[in-house]
Amino acid sequence: MCRFRNDPGALPVVAAPNRKRRPPRLRRIERHRPAAPGSIPPDLAAALAGQRAAVAASGTDDLAALDAALGVLPGLLVDLGLGTFLGALADFKPRLVLRFRRDPAGRPTGVGDDVVLKVYGDRPRGEGPLLQLWHGLGVPTPRVRSGERGGCSWLLLEHLPLRPVRVPDRASRLALTREVAAHGTVMHRPAPRLDAVLRPLPAVMVPRWTSAVAVLAAAGHEVAPHQRAAVLPAYGAGPSRPLHGDLGLPNLARGPGGRLVLYDASALAGPAAFDAARWSARLAGDDLGPEELLHVWSEHEPLEHGCMATRLLGAECLLEAGSRLVVAAQDPDAAPPPAIDVLLDAAARLLT
Repeated sequence: MCRFRNDPGALPVVAAPNRKRRPPRLRRIERHRPAAPGSIPPDLAAALAGQRAAVAASGTDDLAALDAALGVLPGLLVDLGLGTFLGALADFKPRLVLRFRRDPAGRPTGVGDDVVLKVYGDRPRGEGPLLQLWHGLGVPTPRVRSGERGGCSWLLLEHLPLRPVRVPDRASRLALTREVAAHGTVMHRPAPRLDAVLRPLPAVMVPRWTSAVAVLAAAGHEVAPHQRAAVLPAYGAGPSRPLHGDLGLPNLARGPGGRLVLYDASALAGPAAFDAARWSARLAGDDLGPEELLHVWSEHEPLEHGCMATRLLGAECLLEAGSRLVVAAQDPDAAPPPAIDVLLDAAARLLT
């Protein structure tokens, strides 16, 4: 689900390579009276203005996408029967993440009375359709509705009381890997009807990987030419499957009764082994290497084309190492980033 400020279910966010420090989040606003249908109440207007200022300050030139989302918001509030504004997640991204309580006089939302509305203004997104598909197949995701309006995509999700997943040691990381991987076969079933809304994996990941490699080079960890040559084809190899695309601790939590909940899918299309590779690189540490994590995953979801899976893992080890260096650089007083050598050594073995 969405990480609202002061929410006990809030989870940490890992920065991506070359991403600027996040501006301060907006203060959470709660328990205000609903406005008249079609209008924007003052507290919501203030939150939206803060979001726009954050995007403008980020230097990403994404105001047009955010303005498109803002333009369709009033109509969505009416059509979806949303009433009391409960809070906003504000960062530099050109999309809206707003929490509401259903208007008692409005129609049922289909996902509960306490809901989160996400609106993207840049292009049709596959997150909503993918989560809907997975929820219907038994994958532990929130209930969700989704649609498009005025060239924008929207999702309406149930707001769940969540708590972070804690993995303090090797055993807990292995156990969590088994739990997540048990859903992999269902998550990665072919879904041709989603092809038009899932973003191709290479288009999303190759620029991020290139940025991470530049960070590594600046830190004295030059990536060899043969490693580069092995990585770039791997992101586009093999049969294309629906992917979460961003599996990691920030995008899962424990819900009521301790149930695992997956959310914030990037909704990509590519080889099924990518989700396993990304997960394995992200959970790797000094006491648990990425190759062992990938092996444990494969015991629950057989991965097609084993050579491709190992190359994807090598690629993701390099990307994760670069990402950890970026995060560490944002706080000069922080401890050295963990397991950089573990990730780089694994990449050297895997990308031969």
